[in-house]
Amino acid sequence: MEENIDFDDVSGKYIPGVCNIGAAEIAGRRKATYYALILLVVIVVLMLVFKTAPGWRLLVFIPAASFGVSAQQLLFKFCVNFKKDRAKAWQMIITGILFGAAIALIFYFI
Repeated sequence: MEENIDFDDVSGKYIPGVCNIGAAEIAGRRKATYYALILLVVIVVLMLVFKTAPGWRLLVFIPAASFGVSAQQLLFKFCVNFKKDRAKAWQMIITGILFGAAIALIFYFI
């Protein structure tokens, strides 16, 4: 991973919660986001085609949460593994988990 790239112009110090990855890492996050979305759609379609029981539908939580976290990393240009800013990382992880849970519950009740 590239070093953090956003610094305060005046102090030269790292700005917590701001972009901390460069172009190569952003491209990787873009791929991960697309793959997670494709996996999510494929799983949902297969479960609908094969008429899986509602309980099994909760498994869409995994790709949905993965998509939620990956999409935020792409959007915010921020790696959740960056050790210097755990608060922002946890915020993104929890939001991704909540997104995954919401998608899973919606799909469960369809």
